[in-house]
Amino acid sequence: MIESIQGTNANLRPYPIYLDVDLLDKMPENWEIKKLIHIASSELNSFVDGPFGSDLKNEEYQDSGVPLIQLNNIRDGRHISNNLKFISEKKAKDLERHIILPGQIAIAKMADPVARAAIVNSTYSRYVVVADCVKFAPNDKSGFAPFIVYSINSPYIRYQAELLSTGTTRLRINLVQIKKLRILLPSLSEQHAIAAFLNRETAKIDALIAKKERLIELLQEKRAALISHAVTKGIDPSVPMKDSGVEWLGEIPEHWKIGIKLSRIANEERNSFVNGPFGSDLLTSELKNEGVPVIYIRDIKLNNYIRVSESYVSKDKANELDNFRVDPKDVLVAKVGDPPGTTAVYPENEPVGIVTQDVIRIKINSKLALPIYISHLFNSKFMGNLIDTISIESTRTRISLGSFKQLRIMLPSVEEQKDIIAFLDCKTNKINMLILKIQKAIGTLKEYRTALISAAVTGKIDVRDEAGVVA
Repeated sequence: MIESIQGTNANLRPYPIYLDVDLLDKMPENWEIKKLIHIASSELNSFVDGPFGSDLKNEEYQDSGVPLIQLNNIRDGRHISNNLKFISEKKAKDLERHIILPGQIAIAKMADPVARAAIVNSTYSRYVVVADCVKFAPNDKSGFAPFIVYSINSPYIRYQAELLSTGTTRLRINLVQIKKLRILLPSLSEQHAIAAFLNRETAKIDALIAKKERLIELLQEKRAALISHAVTKGIDPSVPMKDSGVEWLGEIPEHWKIGIKLSRIANEERNSFVNGPFGSDLLTSELKNEGVPVIYIRDIKLNNYIRVSESYVSKDKANELDNFRVDPKDVLVAKVGDPPGTTAVYPENEPVGIVTQDVIRIKINSKLALPIYISHLFNSKFMGNLIDTISIESTRTRISLGSFKQLRIMLPSVEEQKDIIAFLDCKTNKINMLILKIQKAIGTLKEYRTALISAAVTGKIDVRDEAGVVA
């Protein structure tokens, strides 16, 4: 990858002389290795983590005042001012030790990834870090904050952080270990040069990534429009149409059935249209690391089931919860989401599972509908508008099973559903392949970005000529 970086920019070469070092093959002469604690400001409270839970409780959060910096506000190299929580001026004064200012560095003690860092932005004049975050104010005579952030977020320091972390499902690093992280440090002027070079080059890469991500969004919108048109207008433009009776829907094919309650699309088996068991019927203590998989809303993507959950129940417990069993070709609907209603068909290669309370499972009546067609229909704009009428606003938007069952839809014959599915398979597969190709290109750009930062902050490439610094 270093050769690739140098090949992309012919002006980038190695440093003339290197020294052998541990943890890294080599570093440029005149660079130093220092622990983060040794480049912290000598001022009081320059390197501290947030207050313990008893010193800052959730009930003290409010909608305005002094903003907090939480884990979700720290991304790689970026301080994100989204979903901010605040505390009162009085509480901030009590927590003065944990106040962090714009230009200082916030570090996350928990993954993902662990020890990621960002420079605090200037949206507000001051912030307070919470318990899972760290405030780090470098000594401006030895460390330049942008360079330090690039270094902390590089593979070199991230590898150290992971070695010093604890935890299995989610890594955590404490303040003592963060202070031990070792950084490669050139002169202050060279730190400025490297940061300026990386700012410029990563901005170019980020702009390319943003363009490709926007292209993916447009392709996804095209795919969604294609599906919505097919399941509301059909694929034969020559058929006679009739008024649907729904103002925002307009006309539909004349021969389609309309006003079908969702409850009718389920087969005649008992418990064919259910959501998962209530909490008291499936306790967290009953979840295991193997057995019968438990299905959550996070496993349901648009027209695609992708299991990311790692919870299971014993076979005996699954038998007890047989009313909520999921078999291949069952339709799964997320009751909760932004918006709710995301639908997928349970794949044929998956084992029998159990749904949770926030997932609806439908065993489809094969005489009336096909699971894949229902999945397309439920993920269409038509269904989204219907779901909006029954959605309940709370901490997360949700729908109730009873209200969902009462919604009315239109359906073509099963034979026509097959034709529409074949049409959509052909059209959407082309779009999906193009999206995958673009996603692969984005992945390559992100790898190059990471490698470029790593090479610059560890001295694998010499950027001084690029930045106008005399070697």
